Amino acid sequence: MLNPRQFVAIPTWLRCAAICSVVMCVVMDSVDAAPFGRRIHHWGRFRPGSWSVVRQGIETVDDRGEVVDKSTSELRTELAAASDDDFVLRVQSSLEFAGRKLESPPQELRQGLLGERGDAAAAVVELPEEDVVIQGRAYRCQVTQSETNVDGRRQVVKSWISADVSPYLLRKVTTTYDSASSLVLGESVSEVVSLASRQRVLARTRPVAEVRTIQRHPRGQTMSHAVCCPEIPGGVVSQTSQEFDAQGQLVRRTRMELVDFETK
Repeated sequence: MLNPRQFVAIPTWLRCAAICSVVMCVVMDSVDAAPFGRRIHHWGRFRPGSWSVVRQGIETVDDRGEVVDKSTSELRTELAAASDDDFVLRVQSSLEFAGRKLESPPQELRQGLLGERGDAAAAVVELPEEDVVIQGRAYRCQVTQSETNVDGRRQVVKSWISADVSPYLLRKVTTTYDSASSLVLGESVSEVVSLASRQRVLARTRPVAEVRTIQRHPRGQTMSHAVCCPEIPGGVVSQTSQEFDAQGQLVRRTRMELVDFETK
């Protein structure tokens, strides 16, 4: 059970909710005149001052699949600054605990357009073009790889980007290594699995895409399915996730839903 005194900073899972778990929820149509580099990212394409609020429910289960703990949190994320190279998010989370609402102090997170940490110098290279197949159709993509080395960890981000079809970022693989030993510490694979759909989002029908993400690490893996919309800052409309331990046992279920948003 969470101790309220520990709720002094944004938890890791909420930081991921802000910029990682929905990193593939990207542009499907050109809504503004942001440069192509910024338009491939679900935050970089909007103007500063844009924000969104998502609510997330978490259920922890035992080895019999029985729910043993529940919590509900909200995450408010605002785009504080954006350039052609990176962007800054101002993030504040709140947790409902024992009938009380506990709020964390706001924090700022910087990230590059390809998912690299914004406070780290990234080495970017272009690789040979490849096809990405979605719903039986092949899309020719430019392949870009960026690499950063921060705090003893080397992160390699490989992105498949189509300049001719939206959403532009069709696939993304992020691998984290221990810098000293080159041991793989984790890998995340995100893929667009459905295109050109429409769904009712906050009282209005909007274009959406479906994205599947699998995150693997020594403690197990997390499998997520997200519905994303280009008209929403941050992209996320809804997301469901299942977290498994190293033995393949389900340990946690999450459900994230959009509450409100505003664009500038």
